[in-house]
Formats: sequence, C-alpha cells, structure tokens
Amino acid sequence: KALKVREKVLGAEHPDTAATYNNIASLYQALGDHDKALEYFLKTLAVFEKALGKDHPSTATAYNNIGMLCLEQGRADEALDYLNRALSVFEAKLGPEHPYTVDTRETAEEAKTLSALPQEIRELFVQLQRMPEEQQNELFEAMDEEDSRPEN
Repeated sequence: KALKVREKVLGAEHPDTAATYNNIASLYQALGDHDKALEYFLKTLAVFEKALGKDHPSTATAYNNIGMLCLEQGRADEALDYLNRALSVFEAKLGPEHPYTVDTRETAEEAKTLSALPQEIRELFVQLQRMPEEQQNELFEAMDEEDSRPEN
C-alpha cells in the first residue's frame, strides 16, 4: 500500500519511492524469493542512478544490496562487480574508515575468496547460507567435535 501511495504522489522515479522498492526487495530476500528481491533491488538501483547519479551513497547502497544478494546465491563474480562499484563510491564519498566502506570492503573480500573456489564449494556455501542459523551452529559444533577426536 505504501508503494502505491508513493508512486501516485511522488512518482515511480522518486528516490523515496526507490527506498520503498528497496524495503520490498529486502523483504523478498528475507523470505528467500531471490528473483523478486533482485527485481526490486534493480528497480531501486535504476531510480537512484537516474535521480541521484552513479556516485551517490544511496546508489552505492543499492549496488551493495545487489552484490550481497548475488553473494548469497553463490554468484561471487557478479557479487564482486557490484560490491566493487559500491566500495568505490563509499571510499570516495564517505572515506575509507566509514562503517559502510569497511563493511563493503569485507564483503567484497569474501566474494573474492568465494570466486576463487571450485564450483562444488560455492554450491556448498549457498546451501550453508540457506540453513537456519541454529542448524548452521549445530553443523559447526559437530565439525568441531569431529576435529577434536584423537586419530587412531
């Protein structure tokens, strides 16, 4: 409903409308509907690029969100491209020590590491990302127990 109001009052290409697209994308991402999430993240990006320019921090946030979604899906090369775009803007506009810059740099390093791994490992990473946190913790605990057993 908020989207309909913003589109009607502000127009589909207003930055505030794009912020609503971003919120919807984040919701779809949380629900695991990556196709819909990407659709709305790309809408967000298109509006921000047109209204604010490619070198605006809000546009960089859109690049970052798309990069994180790609990373979550194991599409590390594509993720790295978007994350590097975001990092470039954040460094230039916010500085190298800003939390957004630091977080994006760390995520880009993760994407770079993942992109260097064989496809089978990337697929395992995606499966792990989709597991509930509690199940991930149980898996890691079981692995720790296995590692601590004495070898015969």
